[in-house]
Amino acid sequence: MTASRTALHKALLQQPRQAGSREGAGFAPNTAERPSVRGKFLYVGDRKYWVKGVTYGTFRPDANGRAFPDSARIELDFAQMAREGMNAVRVYTAPPRALLDVALRYGLKVMV
Repeated sequence: MTASRTALHKALLQQPRQAGSREGAGFAPNTAERPSVRGKFLYVGDRKYWVKGVTYGTFRPDANGRAFPDSARIELDFAQMAREGMNAVRVYTAPPRALLDVALRYGLKVMV
């Protein structure tokens, strides 16, 4: 990781999450609870869940065959997604556990 990327990474990680202020805008609190379908809407618990998401990948496998970036890059990407108001990430291949852990920390639901 270059020095400028490392500085950006540290700056993004030091910013407080905005999840509490977004809850009224259709964002569910940071929870591992799975969304459920009721009629034509998604709910997390009793709250309507409005998907505001992006796709993540597919990526060319690295020399070791990993289909996702390293954990530091995922952390940086997900921090930026959460800061920009996203609440969901769509992936096209089974994600590693580290990706799911980072998504949970930033309040992002992962759809495979």
